[in-house]
Amino acid sequence: MTPGRPARMVAGALVAVLIAGCSASTAPSAGVPNRPDPSTPPVAGRPPDPLPTLRPSPTPAPALSELSVYALPQLAGLVHDDDVASAAGGPSGFVLLGSDRSTGALLSWTSLDGGDWTRHSLPGSTFGGGSPDLLVGGSFGYLALGWRAGNPSFARTLWSSPDGVDWSPASETGMPAGRVTGLVSGLGGVAAAIDLGKRGGAVATTLDGLAWRVADLSGGPVPRRLTVVARPDGLSAYGRTLAPEDTELGRPTVWTTFNGSTWVTDPVFADEIASVDDIGPWQLSPKGLAAFSSFDETIAMFGPTSVEPIGIPEESSGGTLLGGSAGLLWIRGGDPSASCFAGWRRAGDGWVALTGTMNDRACIDAAFPSVSASASIPGAILVLGSVAASPDAVAWLVRAPGAPPTGSAAGDPSPG
Repeated sequence: MTPGRPARMVAGALVAVLIAGCSASTAPSAGVPNRPDPSTPPVAGRPPDPLPTLRPSPTPAPALSELSVYALPQLAGLVHDDDVASAAGGPSGFVLLGSDRSTGALLSWTSLDGGDWTRHSLPGSTFGGGSPDLLVGGSFGYLALGWRAGNPSFARTLWSSPDGVDWSPASETGMPAGRVTGLVSGLGGVAAAIDLGKRGGAVATTLDGLAWRVADLSGGPVPRRLTVVARPDGLSAYGRTLAPEDTELGRPTVWTTFNGSTWVTDPVFADEIASVDDIGPWQLSPKGLAAFSSFDETIAMFGPTSVEPIGIPEESSGGTLLGGSAGLLWIRGGDPSASCFAGWRRAGDGWVALTGTMNDRACIDAAFPSVSASASIPGAILVLGSVAASPDAVAWLVRAPGAPPTGSAAGDPSPG
């Protein structure tokens, strides 16, 4: 994120991803993944279940009525000399992956509830030697996109862990031969977007991290570059195709699954996506599915049949949209000394300041809107930020008011 400019949205660990690959191969490094083209045909998935007759309308869990901000000085100290590449929430709590800034040693940081944190040194061969830029949590544990150990082409592959500490290459049973370009966790399991090269794209899902099921995406050619999105009612995948006579990418094609196995074309969601310019990373919360549009500096709330544009908090001149089970947040960030924090939660038709924030003009002007990582577990959202151009890290936990997290300073909710 460029200092001095309004921040765009940063993907949390539960956030959807689309990345274009490159054909050349270089050694893996933190934050600079390599994705060679596949050369073998995909493995066919099992026959799809019968098509659903009705679009389900689940009632999302209500957002918490009040949210407080707690500083996490322990975590900020633990990552002070390190680089965090990815973050996610899962069955064992929060997991961060990264490396030591001076030595390149691979690291993970774990916390059950976001309060008390532990820094772990990982074997150098983990993830094939690099720091994964994609990490998600599922009911079975965690999946990260790393590299094949000992592979001279540095091909990407998935790694799995039950707890964020012990990692091994993930099962590829049923997975098409290609390069994974996106991961997302939601209803229906974990979905992976896969670039098959000249053969287009594919989506595969898993419920247990062991067996993968290839989605039957009918209704037209499947673009190589797909985005996978977690929705309140299931999972979606979309991409845009470029016809030979066209000069611009065309209208998106969207496929949606409500049960994790049967995928159907979704023209309604396609119309919604097409109506928003410059969609940023997707955020899912009890308020629904949202994305920030940097084109007009508004937030698009995606409903069952239409998109509702909403503004950012009037007091904020920039920030980052984050979503999680605790709610939908707009984070301006903190000042270099972490003595103030500016942030809001979506409540009703407006924005309400998070308890423990200092959303006065002085704090907002001093706060640097840089969120380097975020993740969500039930009832809590982790926010990890950087201080301007400095490598110093600041960390906060957003959750219901209560006793301060174990690893943070004692006292009332406050950022310092």
